[in-house]
Amino acid sequence: MPCRRPMRDCPTICLLVFAAQGATAQADDMLAQPLEDCHENQLAENVCARRAFDAADKALNLRFASQLSQLESAQTKSQFRAAQRAWVAFRDADCLYQTGKPEDSGSIWPLLHWSCMEAHTTIRVEQLKQYVACTEDGCPR
Repeated sequence: MPCRRPMRDCPTICLLVFAAQGATAQADDMLAQPLEDCHENQLAENVCARRAFDAADKALNLRFASQLSQLESAQTKSQFRAAQRAWVAFRDADCLYQTGKPEDSGSIWPLLHWSCMEAHTTIRVEQLKQYVACTEDGCPR
C-alpha cells in the first residue's frame, strides 16, 4: 500500500530530494575537477580520498592484467582470478568492518572508507608487482 502524504508535505519532500541531488552533483563535479587543496573542507577531503582510491584501483587492474598475461595454464589463471575475487571481497568487508555503515558515521565516512580501500589496494598492488617481477622457480606461472 503506497504511503499517502498530505499535499502540504510535498514542498518539503521535494526540497530534500533536490538538496540531496545537488550534493551528489557537487561531489560528481568535484571528482571531475582538479582539487587545489584537499584539506579545504570535508567534501574536498572525501573527494581526494576517492581519487586516491581510484588511482590505486587503476594500478591494481594494470598489475592484475600483467600477472594474468604471464600465467601459462587455464587452471592457474582461474586460480588467480578466484584469489583476486576473494581478496576484493576481503578488502571490502574489512573496510566496512573498520568504518561501519555510512548511515552510522556522518560526513567523514567517505574519507574513512576510501582511505581504507586505498590502503588495502596499495598493499595488493605491491604484492602483484612482486608476482610480475618474480622470475625464479616457484613463481606462479
